[in-house]
Amino acid sequence: MLYRASENDFSVAEFHKKCDNINHTITVLETEYGKVIGGYTPLAWNSSKKHWAADKSMASFIFSVDLREKFNLNLAQFAIACNPDKGPIFGCCDICIVDKSNIEKSNAEFPISYNNFKYARNPESSQAFTGHVKGRFTIKDWEVFKVEFSE
Repeated sequence: MLYRASENDFSVAEFHKKCDNINHTITVLETEYGKVIGGYTPLAWNSSKKHWAADKSMASFIFSVDLREKFNLNLAQFAIACNPDKGPIFGCCDICIVDKSNIEKSNAEFPISYNNFKYARNPESSQAFTGHVKGRFTIKDWEVFKVEFSE
């Protein structure tokens, strides 16, 4: 584990200190509604400036434990967004974690950049994914892990 929000005052500055420039991470979070969602990216987070990072390998994905589904990346150029003022952002805000996410609302504009084409962008999909019809939620906790591969 690289970062646990509850141990770091839900600070995105601490997330960036501990997770920037590290490839192959998985982020897992639990919304205030009890939904467990997250994402994997082989790309490194970077807080030096605001920018999109493309995943030409198309290996990035997001997931929902409750739906038991993985959502593959459809738009390579929008795999992740790096922003010094935010935590992990997957896609065009398919998942976007804000600073002090235990009291401030994060959001998921699901599905945009990630989709398995079983879900449309509507209140029912947002509620199934996050627990809220507009995809707005505080976070009980979130964690980032380094993924190691062995042969």
